[in-house]
Amino acid sequence: MAHVEVGGDPAASLTAGFTAMDRVLERAGLTLSDMDRIEFMEAFAVTIVTFLRERDVDPDKVNVGGGHLAKGHPMGATGAILLSSLLDALDACEGRYGLVVAAGAQGVGSAMIVERMGGR
Repeated sequence: MAHVEVGGDPAASLTAGFTAMDRVLERAGLTLSDMDRIEFMEAFAVTIVTFLRERDVDPDKVNVGGGHLAKGHPMGATGAILLSSLLDALDACEGRYGLVVAAGAQGVGSAMIVERMGGR
């Protein structure tokens, strides 16, 4: 898991999740293409658009059950919703690795890789 705080820059609220994602992938020695499913917080439409445009990622692996813009979530439940959605998606595809990415106000970002035991 990686957690970053890059406050000060007004754009940091949109970019901190990318920083956390890059750190956790590097620490694990994995890439986006190694991920079977990705839950990428899209509370701001610009973040998911940027992710899909600027990263080499299969869009069919991202937010497969619908993202935050479609489903919404209670305040304070972002992590729980993202992680439970990711675990359900990994089970459904019998995948091994999943990535969760979230960004928040004032430049806070978090990312976590999970490994489903018994996956392919």
